[in-house]
Amino acid sequence: MLDLDLAPKDYLAFEKNIKKRGIRWVTSADDAQRMRALSAGWIKEYRPFFLAALGETDHIVQVDDDVKWLRSRCGVRTESNELRQRLRRIARTISKELLPAYDANRWSLASSIEDHTESDPILQRLISFDEAIAQSYRQALLDLNDPDRLTYVGPATELREVLGATIRQLSPPDDEIVNRSWFKGHQGKPTQAERIRAILGDKARYAPPTKTLEIIDATIGSVARSTYSRASAATHLGRSAARDDVGRLRPWVDAILGEILPDAG
Repeated sequence: MLDLDLAPKDYLAFEKNIKKRGIRWVTSADDAQRMRALSAGWIKEYRPFFLAALGETDHIVQVDDDVKWLRSRCGVRTESNELRQRLRRIARTISKELLPAYDANRWSLASSIEDHTESDPILQRLISFDEAIAQSYRQALLDLNDPDRLTYVGPATELREVLGATIRQLSPPDDEIVNRSWFKGHQGKPTQAERIRAILGDKARYAPPTKTLEIIDATIGSVARSTYSRASAATHLGRSAARDDVGRLRPWVDAILGEILPDAG
């Protein structure tokens, strides 16, 4: 699951690195690559979450402008003090303005429609299993029911991470799985399908969830493409298509969770 708290820390870490080196000018290729990565992280990962929750606020626009400037300095001789000032301002805006506003909005939304999610049977089993994973699942349901979201990558990613975290916690240790006669793995580690097979311990029950994993991956890919690769992604039609994709994703995730989760206590 995307950790929004890392957003300001990434910028501050770069600022401290520049300060530690004591350089007057930032010119290296490594620094340019790091600036590109920070810019891409804001645009593709962090910004969609804040934008969906808060709308296009002045603080988001401010970070947009600073990130745009940061991206423009890639490969350009830039005075270190100016770059450090921008990095600190981006981190400060995110940590002091966007994160508190996002948290307030998230909990306000959760409290307003909590009764609609509490009765969900998968949620009840997740609450008994792991409270943190259950909260992520609930957030995905809340986001999925929000018709004003500009992107549905967030709830799609949240659902996949809920599934992945649940599988990791329930599966036996890797060294036990790799010794199974049916183990094939990927780069020496068990696949998600093999972890599910180890959890269920029954080949007859293992096959359907494995096929479902393929459907989930294909659906998440469709959500990402509709958001990042199509010009219509920001239009109402694009949002509706992405929301429908995530809506189809949830039953498949629930199907696997229903197979592997212990019953609610």
